[in-house]
Formats: sequence, structure tokens, C-alpha cells
Amino acid sequence: MSIDTRFWTVEDFRRAAIDGPGPVAAIESVLSLLDDAPPSVLIGGPLHRFALDDAKALESRPGHELPLYGVPVIVKDNIDVGGYVTTAACPGYAYVAERDATVVSRLRAAGAVVVAKANMDQFATGLVGTRSPFGTPTNTIDPMLVPGGSSSGSAVAVALGLVPLAIGTDTAGSGRVPAALNGIVGFKPTVGRVSIAGIVPAVRRFDCPSVFARSVGDAALAAHAMSGQDDSDPFSRSAPTAPFSSEAVRVIGVPDSWPASLGVTVEMDAWFGEAIDRLSALGFEIRRVDISPLLELGSLLYGSAIVAERTAVVGDAVTNGLEGLDPVVASIIGAGVGFSAVEAFRADHELMRRRTVAAAVWDGLDVLATPTTPGLTTIEAVRADPIGQNSMLGRLTTFVNLADAMCVVVPMRADGVRVPAGLQLVGRAWDDHRIAALASAFEARSA
Repeated sequence: MSIDTRFWTVEDFRRAAIDGPGPVAAIESVLSLLDDAPPSVLIGGPLHRFALDDAKALESRPGHELPLYGVPVIVKDNIDVGGYVTTAACPGYAYVAERDATVVSRLRAAGAVVVAKANMDQFATGLVGTRSPFGTPTNTIDPMLVPGGSSSGSAVAVALGLVPLAIGTDTAGSGRVPAALNGIVGFKPTVGRVSIAGIVPAVRRFDCPSVFARSVGDAALAAHAMSGQDDSDPFSRSAPTAPFSSEAVRVIGVPDSWPASLGVTVEMDAWFGEAIDRLSALGFEIRRVDISPLLELGSLLYGSAIVAERTAVVGDAVTNGLEGLDPVVASIIGAGVGFSAVEAFRADHELMRRRTVAAAVWDGLDVLATPTTPGLTTIEAVRADPIGQNSMLGRLTTFVNLADAMCVVVPMRADGVRVPAGLQLVGRAWDDHRIAALASAFEARSA
């Protein structure tokens, strides 16, 4: 039985698996779509045998009890799938994973079927999506623009309707920038809520698995399925006894001005203004705040000895000159060797000082709203200025994990038309459910 699963939702797949042709037929359709996926979206092609074996095994399980029963998922290629190669987009780094990453095992336990591994900026070092020897996925809104990274393939696969869910990782914005630039949802949970065991790290203590979806509800469902304490991850955290506030969001903070150094374009400012008008129409109080302490906090991620944490994880790949190294990525990671232990401690102390100062921004606020990126950039512009353009894309995202915050990105629209921009809704740690509810209300208003 041939079926077309393009742009199916999570519920569409569950319904087909439980009451329709079954999980195998739907997964076969997805694998067929992935066989014909545009170049550079995947690394290594669809996982045919693995996915079909899982789909067949699902037929003997009670689907009504599994929230992701028969739902296909793509994972970024720095996330281990047992028995398959993980490359982190560096061919010379490739290894066969002995077991599933915790996020993969939890998704499978919830009934999901992992169907492929996605392209990415090498070693998750980049926000542009162009730093991969496996090519650059095409931006789904404007092919002249970068697709965003580092979770480029994950975002593009969802935006193309190939799967309803894809998993990325987010340290500086890698799970949010590509979502915004491709007009889909990016859900970055509280750091530590989702395990990073079995994931090639970038900056381990700030790394966070993230979800790409075409609706907030689907993204939140997947995030919930992946969540929970994991003893194999020393950075995993248990939620507080009452982790999620039951109170609805009332006050939304927005930047009182755009610092010139931020580079917010007229176009992005107009799209953001339209988004804030929608939030105001929903009855939320909009309060202007100074976000400069958050921007100063975010600048530490690449502008201090903290960058050496990347070197501590994959620096040997650069030292050994592994096959397929991206020269920009190699220069960033290699630079970490130049920092001393004393400088690293000083950077950590400065991080805590700036985090304390930035915490005052939240006084009286339930959530902070910003554009995800200050502007847009083209593939040609990145070729001419790879570091500068990448830095621009992250000016409004890098502070989030350093501030121990969570975030949901929802597509922005201009006069009802999808644009390559996302509304970034930033909440405090463990405020995931409340901010997801706000994002869903905005999503419904924008439909």
C-alpha cells in the first residue's frame, strides 16, 4: 500500500500506525522520501534496516500507550545510534557507535523510529550550516540564504516535510537559528533536563539536545519523551520538586533598544514588531527591558577561554589533521590550545559574575522575547566573512544556555507569509511547559 507521508504530523503517524495501515507502511513511505532527499540533508543515507526492524517490532506493542508510536525521527550526526557510524560531520573522526545515545533510546522507548542521521556544521561548531564536507543543505525559504546551523540537516528535513520531528543539539543557538531561518519550531529545553550521554560534545556543560518540529505541541511531546535524570550523564539534572510553574505567562519583556553592535536590520525589526503586536493582542503585558547584560554574558562563549572546552573534547582531531576537517572549524577549535588553566578559571569566574548581573533582567518578567537572529546572511556573504557572519547570527542566542535558561523559537510571519525568522521566547530554567504554552498561543494566533 503506497501512502504519501509528506508533512504528516506526529498525530498523523500515530493514527496511521494504530488505526491505519500500520507502522511499517508509514515508515516505508518515509524511507522512500529520504532516498530522494535533496543533497546534503543527510549523512550516510536512510537507516533502512534499523528503521524497518523497529517498525516491525512496534506491531506487537500497545500503540495507545506510546506517545510517539510509529513516528519517524531524524537525529543529528553527533548523536549515537547503536551499530551505525557517527561522524560529527568529520569523515576522519567517524566511529561505529556501540549503543544508542540516551535520547535515542528514550525516543525508541516512546515508540519513535529513527530513520536517518542529519548533516551538521562540523563538531557542532557553527551557526551557518555551511561548515560540513558533506555539503550545505538548501534553505527552504530562500536558497540564497544559509540554512543555519549547526543542526542544519535536522531543520531542513522537518521544513521539507520529510519527517515531523528531528533532534539536534544546541550550545550557542544550533537548535534555534536553523529553525528560525527555515520557518519551523525549535525547542531548546532546560540544560540538563535531557541527557547528553552518547552525544559528541561541543561545550559539554552548556550542550542541550533540542527538537525541530512544525508545531510547538509536537516539539514539546518529543522533548518530554527524551527528558529525565540519567546516571550516565554527569551533567544531567533532576527537576525541582515542583519544576513547572502553574501560573500563566503575564509579562513579556522585549528589548528597549537595539545596541548598534547588535546589527538588527530594519527588516528583522519590522517582523519582530509585528510579532510583538500579536502577543499584545493576546492580552500579554509588554515591558521594555535592557538586554545588554545578557549580550555581555553571551559574548563569553566564543570570546574567552571557555572556547578551550571545545578543544578539550575534539582538539586531537585538529592536532592530528583528520580527513575532512573544515578549516574554519579547525581554526576555532585549535585556538583553544593557546589558553592557560589560569585563564580558564578566570573566564569561569567572569561567567558567574556576568550571570549574576544578567539575572536582574528577569525581575518582574515571565519571559523574554527577541528575534532569533539580528538579520539574515547569504551563502556568499559567509564565504567572504565566515567568522563575522556566524557571529552575527548568534548575538541573540549565545546567552541562553550560559544564563541557564530554556527557549522556544516559533516562526514569525509578515502579512501572513512565512519568513526566514523566528520569535525567540526565553524562559528561566524549568519553565519549559509554561513557555511552550505561550509559544502555542502565539502559533495559533499566527496561523
